[in-house]
Amino acid sequence: MRCVLIGPPGTGKSTVGSLLAASLEAPWVDLDEIAGPFYAEVRWTPEVIAEQQRRLGWTAFHAAFEPALAHAVQRCAALHSQAIVSFGAGHSHLTDPSLHAHVARALEGSSVVLLRPSPDMEASVRLLRERCRQSKWTDWHLDGVDWLHRWCTDGLDEQLADAIVYTAGKSPQETADEVSRLLRR
Repeated sequence: MRCVLIGPPGTGKSTVGSLLAASLEAPWVDLDEIAGPFYAEVRWTPEVIAEQQRRLGWTAFHAAFEPALAHAVQRCAALHSQAIVSFGAGHSHLTDPSLHAHVARALEGSSVVLLRPSPDMEASVRLLRERCRQSKWTDWHLDGVDWLHRWCTDGLDEQLADAIVYTAGKSPQETADEVSRLLRR
């Protein structure tokens, strides 16, 4: 993959990825949109996913689902070597160290850019929660866990990222232009 955009929900990965791909005349891939068949390759069909979420709850489900998330990253990397790719937070936040290392190996040779609103984590969480309440199905408080806070503070994205771009106060185009400048270095 040419460039991988990572970060919590609401950071603008999909919007920025689409703009970046257009300006670089590269394909754009949103892993969340194409991952279903990759999950199914390791027996995580939509039916199994829905049943496991109901049965286990979000937190235990996410832990059990991590091998499928890592597999999807590996398959995406193999199929889209020259694309601009956006990852949902789950694909970069694998808590199993061996799976996290698996994802890091799959991303070798790619420019991995973490999008985050601000270097102030609490400000980032507040802004992301507001965006997610407005445009997503959740505020990411699930099973007693504040997932937005976890994704902003657990350090897993930073372990994968080659660069961080802060988005607060910038338009999606300004953010895409900044990422493009990073890629040209």
